[in-house]
Amino acid sequence: MNTCDVLNRLTHHRLSQVAVVDLLKLEEPNVGDLVGGCGSWLHMREWIESGETRLRNANFCQKFLLCRSCAARRAGKMVALYAQKVETVTASAPHLIPAMITLTVKNGPDLAERLAHLKRSWSAMIAASRKARSLSNRNAPIEWNKVVWLCSCYRGDKHG
Repeated sequence: MNTCDVLNRLTHHRLSQVAVVDLLKLEEPNVGDLVGGCGSWLHMREWIESGETRLRNANFCQKFLLCRSCAARRAGKMVALYAQKVETVTASAPHLIPAMITLTVKNGPDLAERLAHLKRSWSAMIAASRKARSLSNRNAPIEWNKVVWLCSCYRGDKHG
């Protein structure tokens, strides 16, 4: 990515958060000034031979929940980390297809009840998967049975 691309991306993020900065300055002046000044100076280095550009130093606010520039930088770093993990898994097991699963529930007035609902739903899905893996013909297989867990942090059934 060259210098123009980096500057254009940062400019786009800064211009798209003008309304947020104005609101923050009314409610929390210190935070508003911090987010408003985010990315106002950059120290970049460009290597002409290779065409590589690197950001050496900058003043980012690191308020990724409020600032689009910081959120984009954080997302880029996380994607780079996950890409390494996905490449490692796909290289070690080329027959597997990586997938990301997002669990959603409808909003409700009570967060504890919504979390309990999500836990009950997860348990029911795991139970259905376990029943479907049994050799009995009574239980039809479900899509979750196609998932292979490679995450060592999962404490339940190894194949979902």
